[in-house]
Amino acid sequence: MSIMTTVSVELCGGPRSLAALLALQGGFFSGLESLTFVENRFTAEADFFPITVFDHSPCLRKVTLRIPREMFEIDSRLVLPWIQLTHLHVGGPLLIQSFATIIFECTQLQVASFHDINLADRSDTREPVIPPSPVVFPHLKDFRLRLNGPFFSHDISDVLEMMHLPNVNNLDLAGSTFSFFSRNHDLFPVNSIIHRLPPLRHLLLVYADITRSELLSTIVACPLLESLTLCLDCIKPVSLLKNLMRKRLNRELDPALSLSNLTSFTFTCVIFDDEDESEFDSDAFIEAFTALITSWITDSKRRRPLQKISLFICHDDLHDNKMGLNEDVIEMFKKIDGTIQKNLAGLLDDSVFTARPIGNCEDLLSIFGFERRSI
Repeated sequence: MSIMTTVSVELCGGPRSLAALLALQGGFFSGLESLTFVENRFTAEADFFPITVFDHSPCLRKVTLRIPREMFEIDSRLVLPWIQLTHLHVGGPLLIQSFATIIFECTQLQVASFHDINLADRSDTREPVIPPSPVVFPHLKDFRLRLNGPFFSHDISDVLEMMHLPNVNNLDLAGSTFSFFSRNHDLFPVNSIIHRLPPLRHLLLVYADITRSELLSTIVACPLLESLTLCLDCIKPVSLLKNLMRKRLNRELDPALSLSNLTSFTFTCVIFDDEDESEFDSDAFIEAFTALITSWITDSKRRRPLQKISLFICHDDLHDNKMGLNEDVIEMFKKIDGTIQKNLAGLLDDSVFTARPIGNCEDLLSIFGFERRSI
């Protein structure tokens, strides 16, 4: 019997390169506590499926997986002691059927992240197995979920509605990167989960299906919110920024009161080339953004100082033929940067408040942004 405390497995040559290991029966790693399994290839004819070598490992708590989606499916499934896991990170693609099967077995999770729930792949026609009543995840503090595919079925909402997260602190919900380039996409159905959450400390919403009033109500319900990241194309950016300021709403629904603990704010302004100029006014956006940041930093009633500001522009015509940044967008950033420096003179350390382009890969060609930090 071999006893190992930590195992990191990388199958660069395909499953057969570790066939002897993967063919072992469960219980071989009786002392296993942490597992990292990375594999980019799948061999359908392998004779050692399902993979049970990591099952019956009573000490296993932390698992990181980046493996082909086929390894999560019934006939070739990776078998793990899911019910005892406290940390689970799945980086590769996962069908909604597999996600539902796995997540409802992992009721002891403290941290969970799924980075690619593929809702566009219809190769598996099975309906997700959904429990008849909500499943409680009493220890889950950090939950991150990213969907992939231009169009979502109702299945993901059905799954999320059955997840009860009474103690979650950090919530990241992100729609598909298809959204960077087209309005012809579905948004993340966040209302299937967000209205039943406890007060959060960290919230990220990217391409989420949420109205302005629903978002503001969510923020008001999180008085200790420390980090807020928003990338929403369903809410007009100027209107949203104005409503995040103090005294814009009645006292019972004042998001500024809930944001007085905020230390980090990231905002992405989503602009599509087919918008009329009347729909997006860059001067109005600059005024709203700088006024919001100014009001936060100069607010004497804040409980914690704002330390990090990030602004990004997502525009389908941001790069002229992908050869360089759109001059209009660069000019907008210069105006924002200059206005903030003017309004906040002496309140921010300019040496740590700099502009920078974001990303070199094709998926990020339509994003440009800057960050400012105040130490």
